Amino acid sequence: AELATELENPEKPLTALIVYAAAAVVIGIITNRSTAARRFINGTPAILMKNGRMNRRAFKHAKLDIDEFLMISRVAGYFNIGDIRLALLEHNGKISFQPYSDLRPASPADLGIHPEKAVSFYEIIKDGRIDENTLKRSGFDRSWVERQLAAQHYALKDIMLGVCDKNGSLAIYPEEKGK
Repeated sequence: AELATELENPEKPLTALIVYAAAAVVIGIITNRSTAARRFINGTPAILMKNGRMNRRAFKHAKLDIDEFLMISRVAGYFNIGDIRLALLEHNGKISFQPYSDLRPASPADLGIHPEKAVSFYEIIKDGRIDENTLKRSGFDRSWVERQLAAQHYALKDIMLGVCDKNGSLAIYPEEKGK
């Protein structure tokens, strides 16, 4: 900000800006090359809770109170903290939760199911306009979109979002009128 307002002597703020930028680049290079430096600069995750026991020192060090922890837990979907096996405060300030194994959501592998591979989706209509570049990448053309809209009884101008997959399925999300 000082650089923008200092019109008569911009050398000092400019020098400070260059020094800060160089320091950020050097720190980035050092942390990318050295695990020890990364741990020193970024820190390591703090264990807030493990196997039903809370670490008061980690809470105090993180300046986190129990009410805030409970709120963050609820936002993450854990209304019962008894479901949490491990809670880590990451170096970026976010809290990661690991539920007990028998309480985690079942995956297809747990159920012995082998689902088809996920298909790519393309947002080809946005705000009533066709995105020509995305449409081209999807492998479809403008006449295909017009046929799909006609089949579903929609006008292009009424569509907030139109998403298609490689299989030729177009999901349309129209604009809500009158509210």
